[in-house]
Amino acid sequence: MKKSRLKEIIREEIQNVLSEMPVYNVTDKEGFNKAYKEFKDNEVSKSKSLNTILDKLKDTGEVDTKELASQVGKDSATFNNPEIRKFINRKSDQTYTDKKTGEELVDFTPYLDVKSSRKPKPEGEKSTTPKSTKKSTSSKRGPKPGKTSGMDAEDKEAIKAGEKDPIAKAAASTPEEKKEKFNLGLKFIKKYKDDKPKIDAYLKKAKEEYKLSKSMLDDLKRAAGRDVG
Repeated sequence: MKKSRLKEIIREEIQNVLSEMPVYNVTDKEGFNKAYKEFKDNEVSKSKSLNTILDKLKDTGEVDTKELASQVGKDSATFNNPEIRKFINRKSDQTYTDKKTGEELVDFTPYLDVKSSRKPKPEGEKSTTPKSTKKSTSSKRGPKPGKTSGMDAEDKEAIKAGEKDPIAKAAASTPEEKKEKFNLGLKFIKKYKDDKPKIDAYLKKAKEEYKLSKSMLDDLKRAAGRDVG
């Protein structure tokens, strides 16, 4: 496989993950407004995409990032990248500090309800997207791999970081059905991470029934906090 095609496949896989775009709703207006003032007064981040989301949340209390990307004609990753998520969709055990001051960055997550704009497929359901039997032409292709036109510097760096994700690279050469099982496995492990018997049973099923690759099984083990031999 040509290197350019491999990059294109990896980028497509990243976009598939990013297509599950979040919908943000303000649940604590007073807390959000206080954090918003601190964020703006200290010019915490110059990311245009992040500031656009925060401004809309301040004005309307809700933002569907998938609709927002469509409205402004931007790539979906523009409004769903690591730089944005560390401010408004941070995991409970994550903290981020300002590189200049060493102080913890403003976290809007406690004041927001975050949902996905795409409903997950039932377990075992195969993708219904037909595979093309014709070679794609340059006129029908989307943006070239790595193209980040219209994004600011911080958003471009976020996309580059995503393209180096080893999970995305492994997924590029994996059948669609196994990708679905792998993604469902990650969600299952996240939900039952502290339930050892359930995790053990799922890992055994993933190996013996789903026949997931060793790299996928290792990634599931890492997600569950297990040692990988």
